[in-house]
Amino acid sequence: MKKILVTLMLISQFLVISACGNGADTGKGGSYQILAVSESGDFWSLDSNEDPESYEQDKLIVTINKKTEPDETPGNGQSNYYDEGTKIYSVKGAEGLAMAIEPSGEKSILRREDN
Repeated sequence: MKKILVTLMLISQFLVISACGNGADTGKGGSYQILAVSESGDFWSLDSNEDPESYEQDKLIVTINKKTEPDETPGNGQSNYYDEGTKIYSVKGAEGLAMAIEPSGEKSILRREDN
């Protein structure tokens, strides 16, 4: 009985640990945090819980000039998710949020990371 209990505990711990991922699916078989970096070195990560249509874009922060590999930490003006030409704007009345507008017109909300 004790063996069965220990085995079940180990299996449940494995399942909990394997289910705990904190990155976003980049569609390239990896699970990495989606980042964009402004020219000032601020890191911005995707906030998929926010609806971009609920916000209004303000001033241009940066235009992405290079798309890095998903597992690379991007440098200034780069992203490991967004294509070259994506524009990142501040959001009116929402400190710490930004809006990414891809060349295709698709919008998403980003949240500034504490460095």
